[in-house]
Amino acid sequence: MRTTTLLALVFLVVAAPAQPNAADAAWDRSVSDYGRGLSLQPRRMSWRIEELDAAGAVVSWEEVETLLERSDAGTRGTVVSARKDGEDVTEAWRKRFEKGSAGDGPPSWGDGFRATPFDPDFQAGRIVSAPYLAVDEGRTRIFRPYELSAGGKARAKGLLVSDESGEPLYARQTWDPLPLGVSTMDAVIRYARGPAGELVVASLEYRADASLLFVRKRFRFFLRFSDWA
Repeated sequence: MRTTTLLALVFLVVAAPAQPNAADAAWDRSVSDYGRGLSLQPRRMSWRIEELDAAGAVVSWEEVETLLERSDAGTRGTVVSARKDGEDVTEAWRKRFEKGSAGDGPPSWGDGFRATPFDPDFQAGRIVSAPYLAVDEGRTRIFRPYELSAGGKARAKGLLVSDESGEPLYARQTWDPLPLGVSTMDAVIRYARGPAGELVVASLEYRADASLLFVRKRFRFFLRFSDWA
């Protein structure tokens, strides 16, 4: 059965030309599921920021784990633990949260750079090319190149990777043009399912080379979400 399915997929990829603006049922289902997931919120969030040297080795890192509680007054975060280069800095981060200066996310470069493949706000100008099969992590998976019109400010381009059933696993994405001072930037967006089948972002990973006050820096940023409700 598995071989028959793969052969059928190969036939469809070869026989069907790319149709950049055609409706794609699987993609549209994912957009709908992602839209439903926007009503959820993770109750756990953690992040890790790494500074890399020219060879890509980690020279400094900081990681924080938080619990999130939502109420009528908004969302309140509590620091569970925090470490910097192996040192416990939990209390310092708790004080930062109390002062409202948590810095709990990747850099904000503008509206266009928040685009993700299934975000309903970025579907009007999407282009999804024909899928193809390739081996990824030892398994045959479906790959779909895509582009998103990100508010007219930046064009997001990426490659969505799904399993053989069409379930989205992750996307690798870049932007053009890049923010000022950034020479390279890409992201890996991994997906999971919520309690009622909603599509949610399980993790984000950003890598960027940037110039800060004429000093070149390389960063890697991991953001993970869990316990959605």
